[in-house]
Amino acid sequence: MTCRSTLKRWPRIISALLAAVCLATPLAKACGPFFPSDILSKTDDELKAGPRGDFAVELERLKPHCTATVTAIIPEDKQRISYYLPDVASYGPAQTTAGDLADLRAALRESGASEAAITKMSGQLETLRKAIQTYQESLLKWEERSWDTTRGPKPEFSIVDIGNRLEGLPAEFADYQRGAIAYHSGQVDEARKSWLAILAQPAGQRKYRSTWAAYMIGRTYSTADPTKAVEYFRMTRELAKSGFADTLGLAAASLGWEAAAELKRDHPEQALALYLDQAASGDLTAGASLGQVASGCLADKKAPLNRLAKDEISRRVITAWLISTDYYKRSDTLANEYVHNTQRWLKAIEGADVKDAAGFDRLAWMAYKAGDFAATRRFLDRAPKDTGITYWVRAKLALREGKLEDAARFLDQAAKQFPETEEWPAATESKDADPPMHPRNRIRGELAVLKLSRSQYSTALDLLLKAGYWDDAAYVAERVLTPNELKSFVDQHVGSYKKQTHKAEDDRIITDSDPEPAIRHLLGRRLLRLGRWKEARAYFPAELQPKVDAYVTAIRTGHDAKHPNAERAKALWAAAKLARFSGLELLATELEPDGASAGGNWSSGKIESGPQRDKVVNVVSADERKRAEVVEVPNLRWHYRYTALDHAWAAAQLMPDDTDELAQLLCEAGAFVKAQDPKAADRFYKALVNRCPSTVLGQDAATRHWFPPDKPDVKK
Repeated sequence: MTCRSTLKRWPRIISALLAAVCLATPLAKACGPFFPSDILSKTDDELKAGPRGDFAVELERLKPHCTATVTAIIPEDKQRISYYLPDVASYGPAQTTAGDLADLRAALRESGASEAAITKMSGQLETLRKAIQTYQESLLKWEERSWDTTRGPKPEFSIVDIGNRLEGLPAEFADYQRGAIAYHSGQVDEARKSWLAILAQPAGQRKYRSTWAAYMIGRTYSTADPTKAVEYFRMTRELAKSGFADTLGLAAASLGWEAAAELKRDHPEQALALYLDQAASGDLTAGASLGQVASGCLADKKAPLNRLAKDEISRRVITAWLISTDYYKRSDTLANEYVHNTQRWLKAIEGADVKDAAGFDRLAWMAYKAGDFAATRRFLDRAPKDTGITYWVRAKLALREGKLEDAARFLDQAAKQFPETEEWPAATESKDADPPMHPRNRIRGELAVLKLSRSQYSTALDLLLKAGYWDDAAYVAERVLTPNELKSFVDQHVGSYKKQTHKAEDDRIITDSDPEPAIRHLLGRRLLRLGRWKEARAYFPAELQPKVDAYVTAIRTGHDAKHPNAERAKALWAAAKLARFSGLELLATELEPDGASAGGNWSSGKIESGPQRDKVVNVVSADERKRAEVVEVPNLRWHYRYTALDHAWAAAQLMPDDTDELAQLLCEAGAFVKAQDPKAADRFYKALVNRCPSTVLGQDAATRHWFPPDKPDVKK
C-alpha cells in the first residue's frame, strides 16, 4: 500500500540524511586522551540498564544478507563527503578530476596515441575539469554556509572556448564533457542528450564513460522522476559488472542514490536493503544513511511499520538502530519518544508473525531497553538459548528481580559467548575519551560487582583485571585484600593476564595496559611500605630492583648502631632522597592518597573512610567495609614524602650541630613538603634556626623567618 503522509515526508528525511553524512560516519571514534572507565561506581540502575549496542557492529552482522558485490572506492586522503553536488562521485570534485584524466590517458594509450598527443589532450581535459572542479568547490562552500545571511549569491558556472578544448578527444570523453558543461550551466535536457549519445555508441567505443553517463543520467532524474532514476542507477551497476570502467566506484555510489530514489517512491524496504548493500561495499556514508532512514521510519506516525516488520532486512536494521541509540537518555521528552517509538515497533513485529529465531535475542534486547519486560520475556523464549545477548538480557532481568545468583550465572555464560577481540566503537562509558568498549570485558566487570558484593574478593579482582578495570582492581588489591591474600593471589595468577591494546580509528594507540606487571608492582610497593623488604623485591620490575636494594640497604645501615653516626646519617639521607624522588615508583599507593595510577598527577590526597555504593546490586558487605577502613599509610597526598621527612629527621639526629652539612640537609628536607604542607616542614625550619645559628643558611632562615631559597649558596 502507499502511504501519502510518508511519501510527503521522505524529501525532508532525505535532506536531513544528506546533511548528516557530511558530519558523521558510523564508526566515529574517541579523539581525546584516555581516562580509565570504572564499574564499581555504577549505581544499581546503571547496572540494570540494557547495554547500548553499536550500530556499525550490528550492520556488520547483517552483511551475509547483502546481495550486491560492488566495492566502494575511497581516496587515500578521505576528502570531505559531498552529496550536494552533481557530477561528483562519492567523495569529491578532486577525485572526479583525477579519475577523468587517468581514464583519458589509459584510453589514448590503448588507441596507440603518441605521448605528445596524450600530453596535449590531457591538458585540454584538465583545463575543463579544473574549471568544473573550482565551480563545484565554491558551490559546496556556499551550500555549507546556508545559515550565513552574508554568504552572497549562489556561484554561477561559466566556461568559454569549449569547442577547442574538446577537439581531438575520443568521442565518449568529448560527449561526457559536453554533458557535464551543459548540466552545470542548468541545461539538464542537453546534458542527458550528450550522455545518452555515449550509451548509444557501440560497446567497444564507450569503455570508459558508460558507467559515468548512466550514473549522471540517474542523478538528473533523482528528483524529477525517481522511477527513471532507479532504472539508470541499476544500469550503472550492470555496466560495471559487464566490464565497463568504473574508476570512481560509481556502482557502489549508485546504491545510495537508488536508495534515495526508492524513498521518494515510498519504498523504504528497498531503500534500507540498498543502503545495507552500500555499507557492505565499504562506502563510508552508508551507515549514517541507514540510521537516518531507520529513525525517519520510527518518527513518522504513519510509516508502514507493519510492512517493514515483515521485511527481514528492514526489521533487522531498524531493530539494530534502536538497540544502538542512547538519545532517549538525554531528556524526558526524548525518553518518552524513544519508548513510544520502540513500543510501536514491537507491536508491529509481534503482529508480523516473525519466524526468524536468530534475531529474537536482539528483539528481546530492544524490548528490555524500552522497559517492556513482558515482551522481553516473550522474545527470550523464542531466541537462541546460547547467544551472548540472550544471556546478558536474562542477567539484566534477574538483576531487576533481585535474583542475584541467577544474574551472576547468566553473566558468566554471557562473557564466554563474546570473543575477546569484539569491540563496540561507539558504546563507551565516555564517547569523548574512552577507547571502544569490549562487551566481554563489560560483562566481566558487571559480574565482578556481584562477586565483590558477596565478599568473593579474589574472584572479583581476577575479573576486574581481565576486564581492564584497573582502578577498580587496584581498590580491591590495595584496600580489600590483606597483604598475604594479595601475595597469594598474585602468585597463583602468574601468566593469567594478557596485554590489552585499544586503538583509535587510524591505528594510533589510545591505551596500552598490561595487568600482570601492574598488579605485581602494586604488591611490591605495598610490601615495601610494610617493611617486608625481602618479599617485596621480586614483585618490582627488573629495572627498579636496584633502587629497591639501595633503599633497603640505606635504611638498614642507617638504623644499625654498629656503624659510625656519620655513615648512618649519610645512609638515612640517601634513603630520604630515594623516598622523596623515587617514592612514586617504590612506595606510592595506586589510588588514594598518592594516585600512582595517574602518575601522581590526580588525587584527592585523602582516603575515604569507607566505600559507598548502592542498595541491592552494587552493595558493600560489612566485611568489605571493615577491611577497607584499615588504612596502612598516612592519609596524606604523596605520603611517601612524609616517609622521606622521617628518614631525613633520623639522619639529622645523628649529625653534629652548627655545621654546613646539617644546615644543607635541613633546608633540602624542608623543601620536600614546604609548598604543600608548611606545618610538616616547620620542624626542619626550627631545627635549622636553633641547631645551626652560625651557618649562612641558619642565619638566612632566621632573617627570613622561613627557609632560604631552594638552591642556596652556602659559600656566599
